[in-house]
Amino acid sequence: MLPAACGGGGSEPEWVAAKEDGCGLRMFSDAGCEAAVDRDCCVHQQRCADDPDCRKLAECWFYCAARRHTDGCGCTMNCTPDGLRTAGLPLFSKLADCTKFVKYPAQGDCGGC
Repeated sequence: MLPAACGGGGSEPEWVAAKEDGCGLRMFSDAGCEAAVDRDCCVHQQRCADDPDCRKLAECWFYCAARRHTDGCGCTMNCTPDGLRTAGLPLFSKLADCTKFVKYPAQGDCGGC
């Protein structure tokens, strides 16, 4: 069942929903990946975490990315039900763009959808 952030009725996974982690959003279950994105994208994470719409979008997106090995990335479509008009998308896009340039550790599961 999809978590509430993705339009489902399930609860949020603990590792995604923990706001107090690092820079405001815990985006990876892998500690090395999380440390890298905290180092390089902290400002964007904080801004997104402080905006309820962006936070919901981020929680959904990274929940889906964590499940990509078993379920593929199909659930990401649930994250943006209103397409480009999805609330929080401009802030989330800045965060997502930042994560593309992070120097992630060579070992670790830092991929996404």
